[in-house]
Amino acid sequence: MNKLDQLNVNVTAAIRKVEDAQGELAHAELAIATATSPTSTEGRIARRGAIRAAKVAGLDDWVEELLETFLAEDGIDAKLVAELKALASPEARGKWYLVYSWSNSYERGAIEDKEISLEATMEVEAIAEGSVKWAEVLAEANAKWEKQKATWAHPPVTGFDDATPHPRIIYRIIL
Repeated sequence: MNKLDQLNVNVTAAIRKVEDAQGELAHAELAIATATSPTSTEGRIARRGAIRAAKVAGLDDWVEELLETFLAEDGIDAKLVAELKALASPEARGKWYLVYSWSNSYERGAIEDKEISLEATMEVEAIAEGSVKWAEVLAEANAKWEKQKATWAHPPVTGFDDATPHPRIIYRIIL
C-alpha cells in the first residue's frame, strides 16, 4: 500500500468516526427533544438537530422514525413540520462523488484530476454507481489511448505513466 492509499484509508476511518459521533449527537438531541415542547426554542432546535445528526450518521431508518414521532406531537407548527420534512428528505442525504487523479502518457504527463458527481444517496449504491462510472472513464481513456498510440512511432505500453489508475476515493458531502 502506498502512502496515498494509506492516507485515503485514514480519511475513511475519520469519516466513520464522524458518523459515529453524529449518532451519539442524535441521541443527545433526542433526549433534549423528549424533555422539551416542540413549541420551545430548545425543542425546535433539538428536533432539527436529532434528524440532521441521524442523517449524517447514515441512520436513515431512524430518521424516518424520528420524523414520524416528531410530526405526531401535539403543538407542532407548520413551519417546523416543513423544516423537519426537508431535513429528512432524500435530497438532504448529502452528495457522493467519485474522485480520481492520474498522470497520462498521451498528454505528455499531464495530471488529470476529476470529480464526478454521483446520483446515489447511500454508500452501497454510491460504490456500485462509482464502479460503473469508473469503468466508463477507463473505457474512454483506453479508447483515446488506442487512437493516440497509432500515431506514435514508439508508444509506451500503457496510456498511464503510473500504470492503470485506480480511483482514489469515493466520498460524501453532507449538507
